[in-house]
Amino acid sequence: MDFFRPGRNFATVSVTGNVCQLNCLHCRGRYLKGMTSVENPDELYSVACEFMKEGIGGFLLSGGCDGYGRVPLNEYMDVIRTIKDRTDLRINVHTGWIDEKDANDLADTGIDVVSYDIIGSSDTISRVYGLNIGVEEILQGYKALLSCGIRVVPHITVGLHHGNIKGEYHGVDIVSNTDRLIINSLIPSNTFGKSVSKEDILSVLEYARDVIQGKIILGCMRERGRVGLEIAALKIGIDGIAMPGRTTVEWAEEHHDVKWYAGCCSLYG
Repeated sequence: MDFFRPGRNFATVSVTGNVCQLNCLHCRGRYLKGMTSVENPDELYSVACEFMKEGIGGFLLSGGCDGYGRVPLNEYMDVIRTIKDRTDLRINVHTGWIDEKDANDLADTGIDVVSYDIIGSSDTISRVYGLNIGVEEILQGYKALLSCGIRVVPHITVGLHHGNIKGEYHGVDIVSNTDRLIINSLIPSNTFGKSVSKEDILSVLEYARDVIQGKIILGCMRERGRVGLEIAALKIGIDGIAMPGRTTVEWAEEHHDVKWYAGCCSLYG
């Protein structure tokens, strides 16, 4: 059983500050506010050097999306390669939707992993993300990354469609060969969505357990304090949890050999 608690050992960086052109309904840029902001490649290199001095093991490189659903990383490719060459930092890149050219450019940087969002419903892509693409285009981006030899960890958010199930099972199906799947759940806001039911989350986890041979991790992007859900997920047979609650930890240590990782669940374990 793998538990993940990144804490101060793992950082998050946004290349767009708090700004996201896409402004999706489920986020509206709120997840960017707690990230370290950089405005250019020189700033990213300086921040990476500071991370090394502070003993940080790695970071997530992300940011807001442009109008096509892509995190604008093109001007950062060279500096990412430099960081990988000159430091021991592990880098997890959140790309948003990506095409074959950008996937090839990213592969040349030597990054450790890409966290890639899988949405199994074209209706959700349209209504929640506001994008004029479908599931097939999302899948093409996923395949482009894999074909370049990049390690890709797919992420599926249960309840992304306003807190309801829509396309999650299909999302599991299209990444069935992955060696690791991260399952998150919608964190509702005052303006969007509702708490995803325990039954819906467990249903997707159980389905994933039947379909996927690799590890299944309950990710950090979910509502906290749902200890009953966490323990029920462990009983289903998932392989780990990011940021588990104290009661979950106590239960797990009584029933499993628990291994802790001070880092991102896409990178470690």
